Amino acid sequence: MWFSGGGGSIGVGGASGGGGGEPLVTVDQMLSMFKHFRLKITRPGARWLCALARVPGSGAFGMCVNIVEYATMLGQMRRLTVIDIPLLKEGLRCSVTTARSQELINATDVEVGAKEEARTKIA
Repeated sequence: MWFSGGGGSIGVGGASGGGGGEPLVTVDQMLSMFKHFRLKITRPGARWLCALARVPGSGAFGMCVNIVEYATMLGQMRRLTVIDIPLLKEGLRCSVTTARSQELINATDVEVGAKEEARTKIA
């Protein structure tokens, strides 16, 4: 697994390793995909969505769209201005079963956590 700097690319190697290769999607691309939504996604939120899109069997971008739609609805009801990771996770919980949402959250937390850990060691 690898992550590049500025754009926040996520490699295709997966959390289990394999690393390298072209990124499936960059954080900037994920932000661009949802730029017309009423609430803007934070950069960490977009990074989390990138990780989710890479989980085998997650539904990739279709799942991401559903989650952002749920998160937008929840955020508007709460008068929020941005969508962050906790709101995205809540949107995920609204869109799939409890067991499946926990499985996907665990998978994304491993990948995003590994990235944050690597970033901390570099800094």
